Parts: sequence; structure tokens; C-alpha cells
Amino acid sequence: MDSAAATGQEPGPPVTALERRIVVAGAVVAAVAVGTQTALHLLATLVFDASSGLPWWLDADHEGTPFTWGSGVATFAAAFVLALIVLVRNTAAPGLIVLAALIAYLSLDDVLSLHERFALTVGKRAFEDILRPEFIVRMWVLFYAPLVAVVAVLLFRMTRDRRPADGLVRLGLLLLALAVAFEVAGFGITWLADRSTTWPDSIEVALEEGAELGGWILIAAGLSASLVVEVADALRGARPPPERSATESRDEASALRSF
Repeated sequence: MDSAAATGQEPGPPVTALERRIVVAGAVVAAVAVGTQTALHLLATLVFDASSGLPWWLDADHEGTPFTWGSGVATFAAAFVLALIVLVRNTAAPGLIVLAALIAYLSLDDVLSLHERFALTVGKRAFEDILRPEFIVRMWVLFYAPLVAVVAVLLFRMTRDRRPADGLVRLGLLLLALAVAFEVAGFGITWLADRSTTWPDSIEVALEEGAELGGWILIAAGLSASLVVEVADALRGARPPPERSATESRDEASALRSF
């Protein structure tokens, strides 16, 4: 007889094993995606030049590339899984709904570069006579970072159980914070680029874009593992306890004998 059945408890290890498999798979996918993106970006920007005929979309600093698509998909996946968690919990969860909506917006923003376009427009109109063009281009950090900070706080508050899934989400948040830090560091690297030293800028872009892509993949994978736990908890709550099932069986047997 199964030990869990003998003690009247639901088996926990299978759920934990599945959660860990999703966590490991997410970490592997993130590592492969970031490694591939970084290698192709450095190949395009450091080894080859524009005259080599190398496809422009190998540069991770460009918009509308497979790298942009991958980051947008990972971000939307996180929003979608959050929406499923809300449905599984079947309770009022305005915080999770707002969080899912914000992350969905970030996925759209990632594909269309809304924050960069908005910051560039505002910067040119308000600060063109004050700031250098390279600083105006990077002003998007001032608009984007607060939104990411709100998302980070909500995700951090959501992951308090110290499960492997929660740890993966928090690791993803750390990578997103590093992505913002690398972008801020790019202000200083611009000084070197003006003096024909471009390789630090290529490395900064590789680190920034890699941290962003890896961060969202880890967050999406961690939330997916959390969804598995949520579904398992919901199923356990929906099943009648073993004692009640046994009682109902005895009542049914007595009813049959009475005929």
C-alpha cells in the first residue's frame, strides 16, 4: 500500500518533482537563449562589420529582430501564466490582475519600443538644448525603470514561500535589475564610443539584452512552476477527505442491503 494513502495524505513528491523539472528546464532554456544571443551579437559587432554582408538582425541592439521577439514572447508568457493563476485561485486577486496587465503591457512595449519612442520625443522637445543626443536617446530609463520597479515589487511580494519556483522568479528579477544597471552604465561607455572605442558598447549591449531576455524567461518559467503547485493545491482542496469517502461508501452499502 502506498505510504501516502495509508496516512490519508495526498502524495506531495510528484508535484515537487514536476515543479523542479520546470525550474530546471526554464534555467536551461534561459542559458541557451542568452548564450546564443550573446554569441551572435558579439560575432556581428566585434568580429564582422557592416560591409561583411552579415544580417543586421544579428545585432541585439536593433529593434524588430528575433531577439526582440524572444524577449516579448517570454514577457507575455509570464503575463499569461499569471492570468491562469488568478483563474485557478478563483478568488478576488486585484493585485495579480494588475500585475498581469502590467507585464502584458511590457511585452507590447518590448516589441514596439513604446518607452523609447516616448522618451525620445520628450527629450528632443524639452532637453535638446541642454543634453547631448546620446543622453537623450537613453532617457527611456527614466520612464521604463519605475514601471519595472512596480512589477518587481509585486512579483517579489508574490514569491514568499521559498519554493524552487519562487527562487527562479526572484533570480529573474535580479537579472532585470542588472539589465537596467547595464543600461545606466551605458551613459559612461558612450564617452568611449565617441573616441572610436566601440567594443565596450558592444559588450554592454550584450550584457543588457542578455540579462533582460534571461530574466523574463526565468520569471515565466518560475510562474509556470508556481501554476503547477496552484493547480495541485486546487485539486487537493476539491477532493473529499478519505474519511468522508469511506463513510459515504458504508452508507451506500447499507442502502443496497436494505433493498
